[in-house]
Amino acid sequence: MLDDIPNEQWVVCFIKNGKKRLRRFYAAGYYNAYDKVLTYAEKMQLDILWFKEKRFCNINARELEAFCIYCNRMFEESISIQCHCNAILCSRECYYAHIKFKHRDYFNNNGFSNVMAES
Repeated sequence: MLDDIPNEQWVVCFIKNGKKRLRRFYAAGYYNAYDKVLTYAEKMQLDILWFKEKRFCNINARELEAFCIYCNRMFEESISIQCHCNAILCSRECYYAHIKFKHRDYFNNNGFSNVMAES
C-alpha cells in the first residue's frame, strides 16, 4: 500500500537538553512519517516538538541539520554531499571513504577506478 503513496519531504523539530534540532526526512504519508519520527525519537532519547510536510512550512536549508553517516557528525544540511545511494555525508573525505567502504565493487566494475584513486 505504501508503494501507491509517493514519498514526501517532512521536517521534524526534536528537543534534547533544551536545544532544538531540525531534521528533514522522507516518508510516504502521515502515518509513515509519524512512525519514523517516533521510532527515531525513542531510539535517540529525544523529545518531539513538531513535524510536518516541508511544503507546508517555511524553513530554509541553513536551519536544517544533517547527520553524516560516515563520521557521525552533525552539520548544516546546506553543505551536505549526497551519494547516489542517498547517503548524506559532511565532506569530500567522508564521501571518498564511504565510496571505498560501501561501493568499491560498483565503481570498480563500472570503470570509475579514478574515483578510488582521488582519495
